[in-house]
Amino acid sequence: MRQLQCILLTSVRARTCSIARVRTYSFRVQFILLTQAIMHTYVTGWEYIVEKHGGKLPVRIKAVPEGTVLPYKNCCMTVENTDPKCFWLVNFLETLLVQVWYPMTVASNSREQKKVILKYLSETSCWKDAKDPNHPDNAVNFKLHDFGFRGVSSVETAGIGDAGHLTQFLGT
Repeated sequence: MRQLQCILLTSVRARTCSIARVRTYSFRVQFILLTQAIMHTYVTGWEYIVEKHGGKLPVRIKAVPEGTVLPYKNCCMTVENTDPKCFWLVNFLETLLVQVWYPMTVASNSREQKKVILKYLSETSCWKDAKDPNHPDNAVNFKLHDFGFRGVSSVETAGIGDAGHLTQFLGT
């Protein structure tokens, strides 16, 4: 990083170019310095956690059990800091933990769609024996397949969304 910083400074001094280009280089140098300062702060913070807490994160995470159906306007989890010197840690962890939003949303949508499909299968089905493989309770598992791969940004995102869908249906 230091070498890159020196190259940028040298190129600013060596060039006789427009003011806009000099400002761009100046911005890059300031950005690099800021990035180094932030990284240094995090390194200091992580070292503090290792020294003071033996590497264990000083946070308390509370969450509802997996698979719980919650009404809207309820939080699924909370993250609480237990050490004031690690004030930055909650935001860092929430950024990582919020990644569960996508599969939870897909699972919720799939659940609601499954309810609608099951309702109409039950109303229109001629099978009354629950042991019959074509009975609505059994047949519904393969009535909606996941085509989410086509509309996401990566293979990883497709897999994560598909995992949410597979909580309700067996077809991909």
